[in-house]
Amino acid sequence: VTHSIPACIGSMTINSKQLDNESPVSIFAVNKCYGTVQDGTLFDGSGFAALVREGYKVRSDVNISLEFRTTAAHGVLLGVSSAKVDAIGLEIIHSKVLFHVNNGAGRVTATYEPRGT
Repeated sequence: VTHSIPACIGSMTINSKQLDNESPVSIFAVNKCYGTVQDGTLFDGSGFAALVREGYKVRSDVNISLEFRTTAAHGVLLGVSSAKVDAIGLEIIHSKVLFHVNNGAGRVTATYEPRGT
């Protein structure tokens, strides 16, 4: 991970599997979201949390769900990669949400621009 984002990230699932943000594989510079007011993990813009182990392989279908709140216009929300080329990423650039995937055939990107930006 080379970039982070100041954000509160809540419930996250990948392929219908709930990830346990209470017991990360590794973690750096993250806290609870707003103490007892909200569930989630607070990233200050310099930290990360590894929630899955090695061995990720990009297949034809992936379903990712997460909740986040940020005022940042740029930052990485999710990055998953293998030692080879397989990778997926979710980031915000100029207030647009971009999803990237590469299964070895080249990178493909889908973009979502929220209304009112």
